[in-house]
Amino acid sequence: MELVMENILKMGYEIEVTYKNGDKSSKFFPINQLQKATNYFNKMNNSVDKNVHKVMSKIAQVAY
Repeated sequence: MELVMENILKMGYEIEVTYKNGDKSSKFFPINQLQKATNYFNKMNNSVDKNVHKVMSKIAQVAY
């Protein structure tokens, strides 16, 4: 059980941004920073049509 909890605590959110020039960048947020991840996602998503092509969100393993 301890191993399962440890693995869950290492999970987080990855926000991947694809720019119109083909560049990609990812920003990682710990699982307890859902609001920050959501704010960043919305900010980037609002930039679509300017210089951002696509914004994706996924659960990922976060290295601390």
